[in-house]
Amino acid sequence: AGADAAHVPTSAVGAAALAGGLSLAQLLVDCGLAASKNEARRLIRQKAIKLNDALVEDDARPVQAADFVDGQLRLRAGKKRIHQVVLRG
Repeated sequence: AGADAAHVPTSAVGAAALAGGLSLAQLLVDCGLAASKNEARRLIRQKAIKLNDALVEDDARPVQAADFVDGQLRLRAGKKRIHQVVLRG
Protein backbone atom coordinates (compact mmCIF):
# COMPACT_ATOMS: atom_id res chain seq x y z
CA ALA A 1 0.00 0.00 0.00
CA GLY A 2 1.49 3.27 -1.03
CA ALA A 3 4.72 1.85 -2.48
CA ASP A 4 4.92 1.04 -6.16
CA ALA A 5 5.13 -2.75 -6.45
CA ALA A 6 7.71 -2.48 -9.25
CA HIS A 7 10.19 -0.82 -6.87
CA VAL A 8 9.80 -3.19 -3.92
CA PRO A 9 12.80 -5.52 -3.35
CA THR A 10 11.76 -9.12 -3.91
CA SER A 11 13.17 -12.49 -3.00
CA ALA A 12 11.88 -16.05 -3.27
CA VAL A 13 11.42 -18.80 -0.71
CA GLY A 14 10.85 -22.44 -1.52
CA ALA A 15 7.91 -24.47 -0.30
CA ALA A 16 10.39 -26.93 1.25
CA ALA A 17 11.77 -24.18 3.52
CA LEU A 18 8.24 -23.44 4.76
CA ALA A 19 7.58 -27.13 5.39
CA GLY A 20 10.81 -27.27 7.39
CA GLY A 21 9.55 -24.56 9.76
CA LEU A 22 10.90 -21.21 8.59
CA SER A 23 10.70 -18.60 11.36
CA LEU A 24 9.67 -15.04 10.63
CA ALA A 25 12.88 -13.88 12.33
CA GLN A 26 14.98 -15.95 9.90
CA LEU A 27 12.99 -14.64 6.93
CA LEU A 28 13.62 -11.04 8.05
CA VAL A 29 17.37 -11.78 8.11
CA ASP A 30 17.24 -13.56 4.73
CA CYS A 31 15.47 -10.53 3.22
CA GLY A 32 17.94 -8.06 4.68
CA LEU A 33 15.38 -6.34 6.92
CA ALA A 34 17.35 -7.36 10.04
CA ALA A 35 21.07 -7.99 10.55
CA SER A 36 20.51 -10.96 12.86
CA LYS A 37 17.73 -13.14 14.22
CA ASN A 38 18.19 -11.41 17.57
CA GLU A 39 17.60 -8.02 15.94
CA ALA A 40 14.60 -9.44 14.05
CA ARG A 41 13.03 -10.70 17.29
CA ARG A 42 13.65 -7.30 18.91
CA LEU A 43 11.94 -5.52 16.00
CA ILE A 44 8.95 -7.87 16.36
CA ARG A 45 8.74 -7.24 20.12
CA GLN A 46 8.88 -3.47 19.44
CA LYS A 47 5.89 -3.84 17.08
CA ALA A 48 7.93 -2.65 14.10
CA ILE A 49 7.16 -5.61 11.80
CA LYS A 50 4.08 -6.10 9.64
CA LEU A 51 3.28 -9.17 7.59
CA ASN A 52 0.79 -8.38 4.80
CA ASP A 53 -0.13 -5.15 6.63
CA ALA A 54 -0.94 -7.04 9.87
CA LEU A 55 1.12 -6.27 12.95
CA VAL A 56 3.19 -9.23 14.18
CA GLU A 57 3.61 -9.54 17.95
CA ASP A 58 4.85 -13.13 18.39
CA ASP A 59 8.66 -13.18 17.97
CA ALA A 60 8.61 -16.99 17.58
CA ARG A 61 5.99 -16.94 14.80
CA PRO A 62 6.60 -19.33 11.91
CA VAL A 63 5.94 -18.36 8.31
CA GLN A 64 3.29 -20.60 6.78
CA ALA A 65 2.00 -21.22 3.26
CA ALA A 66 -1.30 -19.62 4.36
CA ASP A 67 0.58 -16.29 4.82
CA PHE A 68 1.13 -16.10 1.05
CA VAL A 69 -1.63 -14.37 -0.91
CA ASP A 70 -1.51 -15.26 -4.61
CA GLY A 71 1.95 -16.74 -4.03
CA GLN A 72 3.47 -13.72 -2.31
CA LEU A 73 3.68 -11.93 1.00
CA ARG A 74 4.83 -8.48 1.98
CA LEU A 75 7.07 -7.70 4.95
CA ARG A 76 7.40 -4.22 6.38
CA ALA A 77 10.00 -3.11 8.92
CA GLY A 78 9.12 0.29 10.29
CA LYS A 79 7.39 2.69 7.91
CA LYS A 80 9.71 2.68 4.91
CA ARG A 81 11.50 -0.66 4.58
CA ILE A 82 9.38 -3.07 2.53
CA HIS A 83 10.26 -6.45 1.08
CA GLN A 84 8.15 -8.81 -0.99
CA VAL A 85 8.62 -12.58 -0.75
CA VAL A 86 7.47 -14.88 -3.54
CA LEU A 87 6.65 -18.54 -2.90
CA ARG A 88 8.17 -20.91 -5.41
CA GLY A 89 7.38 -24.56 -5.94
